[in-house]
Amino acid sequence: RTEFQSLLMYPEACAALQKVGVDPIGLVDLTEFLFEGDRPMDIEVFFDQLLQLRGNNKATVKDIVSMRRLLVLETQRMEARLTSRLTGAKISEPRLARAPCAPCAEHSA
Repeated sequence: RTEFQSLLMYPEACAALQKVGVDPIGLVDLTEFLFEGDRPMDIEVFFDQLLQLRGNNKATVKDIVSMRRLLVLETQRMEARLTSRLTGAKISEPRLARAPCAPCAEHSA
């Protein structure tokens, strides 16, 4: 995270990001999202995430469904934490379950 924030201080790095369609100023706001937790990130994963944040990328149905699942999960986690605090009961927080495979040509035959 610190290395990334330092990298954004270089005009050449910001110009390179803009050249591939990534808004460096917008990235500052997304730093928490990009580096969630303190786990190290593989450089390939990092660049893949950066390229997914290009402004010209269109949202797909899959993106919207993933966003919905994440919002539902976070709402359930918040509800569990609030219930736990209000009642004093220990309630386990929900975890994101892997979505079942959607029917496709490979699995529907």
